[in-house]
Amino acid sequence: MVCPSDITRRAATNFQSLFRNEQVSYFLGTDALPELVNTFLGGDRDIRGGTSATCGLAGNIQITAFQPPTWSSMAWSKTNHVGSGNILEGDGRVEQVSSKALGQLASRTLDNGQDNHALKPLSFGESAGGG
Repeated sequence: MVCPSDITRRAATNFQSLFRNEQVSYFLGTDALPELVNTFLGGDRDIRGGTSATCGLAGNIQITAFQPPTWSSMAWSKTNHVGSGNILEGDGRVEQVSSKALGQLASRTLDNGQDNHALKPLSFGESAGGG
């Protein structure tokens, strides 16, 4: 569950250790469905932007919401893929997109709220929610 480009994460040596943030490089989309082909099913964890929210579908946990007002502020960190990243979409397609194109990709979401929600592993020193 560790991306080779993620220099701050170490690969898990067993399944038990996957429960720790340090062994996960990807976020999980909490509202992706097969019929919503453009929702975020997953992607690189270093996605920035969005707002802190609570997701009832994911057991009322803190998530990051990427709603229309936040699309222009979405970006990738400059550490893992140097200003670009990978998004796994609801239909199983993976797109590598630049920071510049990330908000445009999010705007193609087809769900009722026109948003994407992500459960992100925390970076060291980061609090839950937000980007």
